[in-house]
Amino acid sequence: MNDYGLSWNEPTRWCSGYVKLDYYERLFDSDDVFETMRTAPDDLYPGLYDISLGLARHYSGDDPILLSRIWNAFFGELEMPFFFLVGKYDIQAKSVEGRVSYETMWSQWENRFETTYYYCVYKRVLFLGLFSNDRMERHLSEKQVACTREVLKEHMDVRWMLVFVHHPLWESPHLSNFDNNETLLEGRKYSVFAVQQKMYRHFERKNTNYYFLATTGSGSPLLGTEFGEFNYVTWVTMADGGPKLANLRLDGNKGSIGRGRLG
Repeated sequence: MNDYGLSWNEPTRWCSGYVKLDYYERLFDSDDVFETMRTAPDDLYPGLYDISLGLARHYSGDDPILLSRIWNAFFGELEMPFFFLVGKYDIQAKSVEGRVSYETMWSQWENRFETTYYYCVYKRVLFLGLFSNDRMERHLSEKQVACTREVLKEHMDVRWMLVFVHHPLWESPHLSNFDNNETLLEGRKYSVFAVQQKMYRHFERKNTNYYFLATTGSGSPLLGTEFGEFNYVTWVTMADGGPKLANLRLDGNKGSIGRGRLG
């Protein structure tokens, strides 16, 4: 599993922003949502650690020039560190007639980012980015689980773990092989984030917090806070007692956030 090392001299208490990006046309037709998201972190907390969750890839066939143009349009001017997690359309295991093959998607992704799953440690917090279409739809391969096991053995002293995965694999933990990954996390302090549902939800599972993230310009009915459907950035502050979440609506509206429980 690739290690993206971080070495900035930042304080123990620090922040990171998580966003869910989707569909190229939708993103640029949604009231400059991406432009708002892109500039806000620099204005609020310059140079902090950002992670992209979900799809940030337009359907471009096997045209590498078009693909590069699209990526550069999204992220070419970003100055903050920005880490990517594979979404279901970035590398889609399900075969669809007329769509780019799984192998081509995989090759395009690895040529650009070198890996489909990775980790990094910053201020004794372990960030773990998983790949939920690993050779099968909604599935973690045994190799990926084994890599997670080795990473955790090497970093027993971390104070918290933040786990990111596109699909909420805990909904079918046995079929997806996610249960084996969860077993490795037992006894650790961690939080899990997934984005495929495109709505904000909070669940308590295995005595820890699991989250669905809503959208940052992605395709959504945007029915409002009570439905967990809004454009926003999840802003996480790592405090001494663990992560503190603030959901920053990009339209400035406020309201209670949808919650739920999962056994």
